[in-house]
Amino acid sequence: MTLGPLSFAHPGVLLALASLPALWWLLRATPPAPRREPFPPIALLRQVTADDETAARTPWWVLAVRLALAASLILGLAGPMWNAPVRAPGAASTPLILVVDNGWASAPGFRAIQAEAIETAETAIAASRPVALLLTAEPGDQSFEPLAPQDLRARLDAIAPRPWAPDRAGLAERFGTWRAERGGARGVDIVWIADGVDYGAAAAFAEAASEAGELVLRQGGAPTVTWVEGFVQPADSGVDSAQAGPAPIRVALQRLSADASQSGALRAVSTSQKTLGEARYAFERGALSATADVDLPLALRNRISALRLSGAEHAGAVHLLDGRAKRPSVGLAASSSDEDQPLLSGAHYVEQALAPHAAFRRGTVLALTESDASIIVLVDTGRLVGDAEAALSDWVRAGGVLVRFAGPRLAALEPGDEDAALLPVALRTGGRALGGALSWSEPQSLAGFSAAGPFAGLEPGRDVTVSRQVLAEPSIDLDERTWARLGDGTPLVTGARRGDGWSVLFHVTADPRWSSLPLSGLFVDMLRRTLDLADGRADTAAPAAWEKGAALSAAYPPVRVVDGYGRLGSPPPFAPPTLGRLRDSAPGPDAPPGFYGAASSPLAFNLLEQSAPPTLLAPPIGVRVETFGDSSAQALTGAVLTVAVVLLLIDGVGALALAGKLSLGRRGAGARQSASALVLLMASGFGAFGTTGFVGSAKAASPADVTDAEAALEATLTTRLAYVRTGSQEVDDVSAAGLRALSTFIARRTALEPGAPVGVDLEADEIGFFPLIYWPMIADAAPPSGPALARLDAYMKTGGVLMLDTRDADRALGEASTPERETLQAVLERLDAPPLQSIPAEHVLTKSFYLLDSFPGRFAGGRVWVEASAAPLSQRRGERALEEDAEALALARGASNDNVSPLIIGGHDWAGAWAHDAYDRPMLPVLPGGEAQRQSAFRFGANLVIYTLTGNYKADQVHVPAILERLGQ
Repeated sequence: MTLGPLSFAHPGVLLALASLPALWWLLRATPPAPRREPFPPIALLRQVTADDETAARTPWWVLAVRLALAASLILGLAGPMWNAPVRAPGAASTPLILVVDNGWASAPGFRAIQAEAIETAETAIAASRPVALLLTAEPGDQSFEPLAPQDLRARLDAIAPRPWAPDRAGLAERFGTWRAERGGARGVDIVWIADGVDYGAAAAFAEAASEAGELVLRQGGAPTVTWVEGFVQPADSGVDSAQAGPAPIRVALQRLSADASQSGALRAVSTSQKTLGEARYAFERGALSATADVDLPLALRNRISALRLSGAEHAGAVHLLDGRAKRPSVGLAASSSDEDQPLLSGAHYVEQALAPHAAFRRGTVLALTESDASIIVLVDTGRLVGDAEAALSDWVRAGGVLVRFAGPRLAALEPGDEDAALLPVALRTGGRALGGALSWSEPQSLAGFSAAGPFAGLEPGRDVTVSRQVLAEPSIDLDERTWARLGDGTPLVTGARRGDGWSVLFHVTADPRWSSLPLSGLFVDMLRRTLDLADGRADTAAPAAWEKGAALSAAYPPVRVVDGYGRLGSPPPFAPPTLGRLRDSAPGPDAPPGFYGAASSPLAFNLLEQSAPPTLLAPPIGVRVETFGDSSAQALTGAVLTVAVVLLLIDGVGALALAGKLSLGRRGAGARQSASALVLLMASGFGAFGTTGFVGSAKAASPADVTDAEAALEATLTTRLAYVRTGSQEVDDVSAAGLRALSTFIARRTALEPGAPVGVDLEADEIGFFPLIYWPMIADAAPPSGPALARLDAYMKTGGVLMLDTRDADRALGEASTPERETLQAVLERLDAPPLQSIPAEHVLTKSFYLLDSFPGRFAGGRVWVEASAAPLSQRRGERALEEDAEALALARGASNDNVSPLIIGGHDWAGAWAHDAYDRPMLPVLPGGEAQRQSAFRFGANLVIYTLTGNYKADQVHVPAILERLGQ
C-alpha cells in the first residue's frame, strides 16, 4: 500500500484503525452516578482532608494520549516505509512477467540485480500473483508460463551472469509471438530489471514488451563497466635507426561512462593465471577510451595467455591471447630435400632454434609473401627472379623482415646482383675459406657485436668458429651495417633498412658446414633477437575456414571457456562439441568466449572482437523507470514504535498522577518505587526499540571501545568476535552483520553469550582481546604493514584464531587464482604461517558442538584449510610401539593453543551467509542450498567459536564412545 512517499508493508493491519472510535467510547465511559442518601454523621467527615482523589471522568488529555498510543502501535505493526520502491505494479490478479538481465555487463552488480529480482518475486507471490521469469541471456527457449513459488525462488537463487551479450532482439520477437498467440491482448505487468547497458536492441525490446503489457524498467543506477577492446602489437615499431628491441603490447580499453577520471591496472597472466606483468591505464574525464602498454621481455610475452583488468569481474575484463598473437609467424623457403635429410638442412637448424618462440610456415617465396608471415628466412637462396623478386621487395618495404643465410648459391652471385637478391651489403664472388688444406689462415672466432645492432649485450661464444664465409665489399656504410664481426674484422652478420622493413644476412650457412654457430646457444639468442625486428606483422590470421567466414570443423572443440565473471574454466554442459560460429559472429550460448581447438595450440575467441561496443542504456520513451538499491528508502517501524513507547510512559505517569500515587507524603516510599519502575520501563523501552528506530540497526562496537584501560578491562570480561575493517563499506557492513547474527545464534543455542562484534584496524588497534578475528579478502588490497604483521604473528602464536575468507568459491575453479586469492597469497607470504591441510573427516571442527561433514557459507564446495597436525591418538589403529604413543602424546601436549589451528582459510563467504539485517531478514542469498545451507553455515560458525574457545577437548578419549553412539557406529 502506497500513499505518496509513504508505504506500508502490511497494510491489512491498518484496518485496526477503525477500532479507535470504539476505544474512545470505552475510555470515555464512566460508572453511573452514586445515589444520594442523607446521613447526619457525614457532617463529621467534612473536616477530614482527603489524601487521595479520583477523577470523576477521564481527562481529555488522557484520552488523547491513549488514542495516539493505540494508533502508533497499529501504524508501527503495519510496517511503514518512506520512499519505498514499488515492487509489483498492477492488481493482485494480474500476471507478472519478470525479465532479468544476466549478460556479461551485469556481473559487477549482479548481486544487487539478483536481490532485486528475488524481492520483486516474493512481493508478487505474497500478493498471490502468478509470476513468469525470463532471462535475457539464457540459452534456449524460455516459457512465458508462470512458475510455482518454490520453483521460482530456486531459479532466482541459481541465476548467474553469462559471458555474452543479452539477446534482447530475440526476446522481443518471442514477446511478439506470445502476444499473437494470445490474440493481441495485454493484461500483464512486465518488470524489466536491467543492467543499465544497451547492446543495440534495448529500444526494440522495450517496444515489444510495452505492446504486450505494462512495462516498468528498473535499474540500479549508472553502471561503471570497463572492458578490454583489443590490442595492437606492438605500441610502435620498436626500431629506431639501427637499434632494435622488443616493443610493448598496446592494449585498447573502453568504458561506459565518462563522467569522472578513472585509473587502474591491466595484468598480463599466464595459462596458470599467474601474473607476468602489469601496466597502468588512466581514463581522462570525458574520455571513453584509454590505452595501456604491456612491456615485457619476449620470454614472458610469449607466456601471456590473457590480459585482465584488475578488480573487474566480468567477461569483458579479460582478453584472451593465443599463439597467433604471442609469437611471430616465420616463413621458411625450403625445398623438399630439407625434410628428407633434416640434419643436412639449414632450415632444420633455424626451425629448431626458434620453435619455442615462433610459428612456422613453409612454402615458396611468392606464397610466403602472400601469407601472414612477419619474417621470411631464405637458406642459401641465390638471385631472386621473376615475380618472386618484386613480391619479396614489396613485402620487405611494407615492414617485413627478410633473414638470409649464405651458402654456395649466394657465394656464386656476380657483383651487382645484391639488389636482385635483396641483400643488405654488396658481396664478393666466391667467398673465403679459412683453415683449409691450401690456406695459410686459421678458422676465426667471434670478436663481438655492434652496440647499435639488435645483438648488443650478447656475449660472443668462445667455442664458435667460422671456417668459411661470404665477404662484403668495402663501402663507407659497411661498418654501420655490420652487427657482428669475426676476430679479423670481417662481417659475420649485416643488416640494413629497406623501406619499413629489414634485410638481414648471416654470412655463413644455417647448418654446421661453414661454422659451429648453428650448434651453439648463441645461435638461438641471435635468431630470437632477430625476431624482435618484426614490427607487428604477427600471425593474426585464423585458419582458412575461419578467415572465409565458414563454421569451424570438429577439429576445434572448446578447450576452456570464460564464465560471466571472466574466469576460465571447463566448457559448460550447454557448450557444443565444436565452435559452430562464424568469424564475424559474436559469442553466444552455442559459442562462449574461450579457447577452441587443440589443447596444445588453441585459438582464442574473445567477447567483443566481432560485436559493436555497448553503450549506456537510455530509458525508452513512455516506459516508467524506477531505481532499486536507493539509499533514500527508510523504514519507519522503529521510529513509530518508539513514539508508542514514549506515549506509554506518558500515560503511565498520568495514571499515577490521577491516582495520587506521586505524592511524597505518607506514601513517599511507594512513590519512589513507582518512579523507579518508570525509569526501568523507560530504559527497557528505548533499549528495545532504539536499535531499530532512529539508529536504524544494531552497530558493532567501535574499536575505540577497546583502546583505553577501562574499555580494555571490559573487553577482557566480555567475549567478543572481531572482524578486520577492509576499507570497503559494503564488505565491512556484511562482516559486522554476519558476526552479530552468529553471536545471537550462539547465545540462543549454547551457554556462551558473546558481546557485540568489533571491527578492528590491524594498523592501529589492539587485537589480543578477541579469540577469533574474521578477515574477508578483497581484490587489490595492500598487505598490512610490518608492525601490523608482527601483531598478527604474535596473536596467532599466543592463542588467537585468524579466519581468512576469500569469498570466491562461486567464481574460483579448482585452484585457479582470483584477485582475492592473490591478496590472500600476499598476506600469507609475509606471515609465519604453519603448514596447512584440508580439514580431515575426524577434525575437531566436525564435532565441537554440531556433527558436521561440510562447512558451507554463502557458497558450497571448495576446501577449508587448517593447520596440519599429527593425527590424535583416538585415530590410531592397530598395535603401536609404546614409544610411538609416548612421542605422539608429548607432541600433543607440547602443541600451542591446545592444538587449535591459528589459521582457518576458505572462500565460502561465511559472513555473507550469517548476515541478517535489523529486521532479522537474510541480507544475501545462499547458493545453491538456500535456507538449509544457511542453517548449516550457522552450525559451522557455532562449531568454530566453540572450537576456538574450548580447544581440542573433543578429541579426548572420554568423548569418543558418546560420539560413536550418536553416529550409530
